[in-house]
Amino acid sequence: MARPIFLGDVLRNQLANLVALGVLLVFWAGSILFLALNILLIPWYRLWRGFGIWNLVALRFVMRMRNLIDTSATVPPTEPRTLKWQPSFRYQRTADGRFNDLSAPLMGAAGTRFGRNFPLSALKVDDQNLVNPNPRDVSLKLLRRDRFRPAASLNLLAAAWI
Repeated sequence: MARPIFLGDVLRNQLANLVALGVLLVFWAGSILFLALNILLIPWYRLWRGFGIWNLVALRFVMRMRNLIDTSATVPPTEPRTLKWQPSFRYQRTADGRFNDLSAPLMGAAGTRFGRNFPLSALKVDDQNLVNPNPRDVSLKLLRRDRFRPAASLNLLAAAWI
C-alpha cells in the first residue's frame, strides 16, 4: 500500500532544501570574499603554503588574462623550421627555448617577442634617438667600479651566491 503524500510534508522538505542551499551559497560567497581579501591584503609569502600557492596561481591567471598582451602574432619566429614534439620536453628545456610553456610552445623561444603590458600600437618609437644615449655607455657609467668597494651589508640572496 502506498504512503500518502501530504502537501505540508512537501512544503517542509522544499523549505529545508532552500535553507540548505542558502546556507551553502552564503558559505561559498564568504569563502570567496575571504580568499579575495587575502589576495589583495596579504602577500602570498605570508599565507599558509596551500593558500600561497593558490594565490600565486590566481595572480598568474589574472595577469595573463588582463595585463599581458600577446605579441607573438606580430613577428614570426626567426627560424622557420618547426621542432617536433618529444616527450622529454616535459622535463627538460630545449636550446632555443621552445616548449618551455607546453600550452604555448613558441612563448619564450629564441627570436620571439616578450609579452607586453600594453599593445604595440600604443608604442611610439623615435628611431633617431633609439640608442641615444648608448645603453652600454650608461651601464658602464653607472655600474663600473674602479676600485674594490666592500659591501656594508648582505641580504639572504647575496649570501646564497657566496
